[in-house]
Amino acid sequence: PLKIAPKIFKDTCKINWNQSATHIHNLVRGLSPVPAAFAYLTSENLRLLTKIYKVKPIIQKHNLPPGTIVSDGKTYIKVASHDGYVEILSLQLEGKKKLSVEEFLNGFKNITEYRFD
Repeated sequence: PLKIAPKIFKDTCKINWNQSATHIHNLVRGLSPVPAAFAYLTSENLRLLTKIYKVKPIIQKHNLPPGTIVSDGKTYIKVASHDGYVEILSLQLEGKKKLSVEEFLNGFKNITEYRFD
């Protein structure tokens, strides 16, 4: 018997950073490339929809609130999750093209002043 997959709603695609790194990794993998998992990159006066296409889970203890961005500003972006970090490898800001993290960080400065919601 043919089984039909459940309908995907927009709420299903939003990343909840309170979940485990492995759960977030599987969500991103399952939704990439279409419809794509997303989160909002936010600062005090900005909120950008960001589609996330490829991530790597890193299980590691930390004391950061979920959604906190850790980056060297050049080669990596790690986002704190419930049990570690989710390293973002490929993403797309609203209205822009899909980029690798290195390409993204070449043009996007001060990434650590933001967080993901």
